[in-house]
Amino acid sequence: MGECTFIKKNSEKCASPALKGDEHCFTHSNRPEVVERRELAHREGGYCGKLPKIDSSEWVELKTLDDVVLFLERTANEVRTGKIDRGRANTLGYLTNILLGALEARDLDTRVEMLERVVIMRKGH
Repeated sequence: MGECTFIKKNSEKCASPALKGDEHCFTHSNRPEVVERRELAHREGGYCGKLPKIDSSEWVELKTLDDVVLFLERTANEVRTGKIDRGRANTLGYLTNILLGALEARDLDTRVEMLERVVIMRKGH
């Protein structure tokens, strides 16, 4: 099994492995059974490089732990129902995890400042 022999628009040869018994890869094969499988994969497996648009007018406030929990719950349900794709959900989960760390750091800073004030007040008496 060699490389695909398809020549792209930029005159470069496709570097993907050719399918067994074919001179082309899965993307470039013209065999009817491969074309059918490819079309099915496109229909069921993704957006062919185009992500669905999200309503940007809907701003999500994520300032508290409760906000984040509700956001994650909503995101999980949107993935489950197919409203958003797993890749976007993974990104949102990753960013939410970073946000949780920032919220924890902010809360810890606030608690430390309060403790410092108490210590200063006690020293003053």
